[in-house]
Amino acid sequence: MTEVGRGTPPTQETPGNPDVNWLAERLAETDEQAKEQLRNALVICAPEVIQSVLAETDEVERGGGLLTADGQRRRTVCGVFFHLLRKRLTREEWKRLAPAAPPAAPQPTKLMWPARAPVVSEALARPGECLAMVTAWAPPRARVRTGHVVVPLESPVSLHGVSRALPRPDESPPMVCNICVAEWQWMHLGDRVRRATLLQADGVGFLNDAKNAMVVLSGEVELDTARASGREPGATLRLSGTPGNVIQVGNCSVTAMVGRRQPPPHRGLPTMSRTPTVFVVYVPTAEWRAAQQQPGGAQYVFRGRFFPDQELGAVAVLADSVERLPQA
Repeated sequence: MTEVGRGTPPTQETPGNPDVNWLAERLAETDEQAKEQLRNALVICAPEVIQSVLAETDEVERGGGLLTADGQRRRTVCGVFFHLLRKRLTREEWKRLAPAAPPAAPQPTKLMWPARAPVVSEALARPGECLAMVTAWAPPRARVRTGHVVVPLESPVSLHGVSRALPRPDESPPMVCNICVAEWQWMHLGDRVRRATLLQADGVGFLNDAKNAMVVLSGEVELDTARASGREPGATLRLSGTPGNVIQVGNCSVTAMVGRRQPPPHRGLPTMSRTPTVFVVYVPTAEWRAAQQQPGGAQYVFRGRFFPDQELGAVAVLADSVERLPQA
């Protein structure tokens, strides 16, 4: 006796030239991919072959059916039909039975610098939060302010070695930093300043109100007096915090993070701007996915080159690396 739902009873007459709808109903098959295979079978096989395999399928079903190759479950009626049909086909005929391959997925597009605005806007719909730490190297020329001195840094950002997955301007953007050093720190450096080629400063970074320069509140300063060190003026950024929306465009992932306000590390330094600084991070998708696989919590560290993106009123960060921080 045929089970309910396991195909049309074998007493129903098989038409001389069955079509795919009749055959699918006969085998209780509704899956579209399987129907396409049945359609191919009707093209490849003569009607008498289909009728013969159907009769053999009915006989197998009456005997209790067939298990799948792993023995975990019973084959469907259509599964039994294909199992028996395969024995009657050549390898090439069986390959022709397979459904047509789906159209190839479009190749990922590359995010180009002029097209970044809508992607950044989507990332800003839910920004993350971060602490931005800048390490800067600048010639130790100082402008005196009340309670502190400012060491200006102006140099083009080198785009050499930036991942091809990341968008970039056509020309190297200018890096403008105002490095604020507490007066007492500057005085402590003494005459060594005159012999030094570069000053290294580490501190919290944020955009000035004009959105055209980074301000660095130096926590620590050192002098590079070795002229042969080869170090060039420049700066790098370290963002640590929780990313918000991560938008993938091709091989680039984009997220936005808002810098946390911090008190000045030393007396005499200016306070951070009340307008939050937005950091837009561009990171290779492969790097981002690898970081997600690392054990840890919700916080990450992004390191890379940066420059003010005046068009968007943010700081663009071309990340060289990303790592996941341990669970707090």
